Amino acid sequence: MTAEEHAQIRQNLLRRKSELWQEISKDLEDDAREEYQELVQSIRDGSDRAQAELEETTIISHVKSKVQEIDRIEEVLTRMDAGKYCSCRNCGGWIRPDRLMVVPCAVRCRTCQEKQEKSGRI
Repeated sequence: MTAEEHAQIRQNLLRRKSELWQEISKDLEDDAREEYQELVQSIRDGSDRAQAELEETTIISHVKSKVQEIDRIEEVLTRMDAGKYCSCRNCGGWIRPDRLMVVPCAVRCRTCQEKQEKSGRI
């Protein structure tokens, strides 16, 4: 992998991390606003909280998946700093640069990833 490709991937990861934090902030802000409106409405008409709880669970799920993606990005940035970005976590071999350009958070070479996915299905 060239230094330019490495720098481009790093820049893309940092940009994505920033976008995710902005999305999380907006999600939580929107949820807080909706929660307040639902509370006022439920006081007015004694409406069922089940729908509100379902919506809250959905918001939490969305935020959780975004936090997990941020964690994966942080792991990649740490691997980059340690000089281990292009090496497979399982076999120690090289992860092809074209794979990393498409899947920048990849921690396994294609062969080890396929083995991992097959063993997960069994």
